[in-house]
Amino acid sequence: MYARDLGRAAAAVEQLRELLDEDPTCDEAATTLVDLLEASGNRDELTELLEKRLDAAKDRGDAAGVAALALRLGGLIEKDEPRRARQMFALGLDWESANIDLLRASLRVVPAEDAADRSELLDRLLAVSGGAEAESLALELASLRMEQWDSDGAERALEAGLRGQPASPLLRERLMSAYADRGDSAKLAALHELTAPAMPEAERRAAHLEAARLYTELGERTAVVRVLRAAHLGHPTDGEVLQSYLDALVRPTTSPRPAPSWTPSRRRSRTRPTRRAGSSREPASPSATTAIKTPSTPRKARTPSIARTRTPSQRSSRSRRRR
Repeated sequence: MYARDLGRAAAAVEQLRELLDEDPTCDEAATTLVDLLEASGNRDELTELLEKRLDAAKDRGDAAGVAALALRLGGLIEKDEPRRARQMFALGLDWESANIDLLRASLRVVPAEDAADRSELLDRLLAVSGGAEAESLALELASLRMEQWDSDGAERALEAGLRGQPASPLLRERLMSAYADRGDSAKLAALHELTAPAMPEAERRAAHLEAARLYTELGERTAVVRVLRAAHLGHPTDGEVLQSYLDALVRPTTSPRPAPSWTPSRRRSRTRPTRRAGSSREPASPSATTAIKTPSTPRKARTPSIARTRTPSQRSSRSRRRR
């Protein structure tokens, strides 16, 4: 039975070879032949066939085909020829730079002592990864960055890991410590907002409220409303959360400003004027001020008074005296 199956497989391989000689572009025949050669352990012929298929895909400009064939060919020779496999994986990434399978395969064949290339691959893989893998990649990349005295790069790696795995308590605590040490309220608020949905219920409520408090101090009204809305949706029966949400909606949050040192008033200020910079004169004392005489305003000339009106009897009496 086994010999019969081998005979049939050998016959099928021969038929597929003939078919490909007549039509090298027959993808179905090539794919089937690759599977049969791999199953039979005929590695040399399989490698040769994959290389031909890879060249044909490059000629067609088939990026997905190049990536898939480079991954398969590299995986075939990875154990015995890791350097050549690394070249194959790099070729595939030239055509599909964000192919997660090629990035993982490349990382497998890059030795730990090649820190620069390994850091680059970790960074690229971290950008397209999630879950526990993102956490592991972030921690390794942060460690490499710190060895290179790149603390900013290490922090960016932890941030990328947390975006891929917001539930990671390790990444969260490390970033929170870094932000708190330098007083970065904006990043602390964003951290609480990002990680809150992945927390248990009680911790999620506290994280949302802390994010809202920090955003309020920063004057970020839109962020305050957004965070409190999320908190209310997660705790619809919580009266305190609901009231905070309503307050944020009706009372706009503004940037904190220093309180004025004086209160505006309609009365004229009686404060003594400050001395100008560079002036050597002392302000005049109250006694000196009163001693200074100001020129008096000249009086206006008197205008003649209006003659009083006489009655008829007064006019008659005056007329008799004249006589």
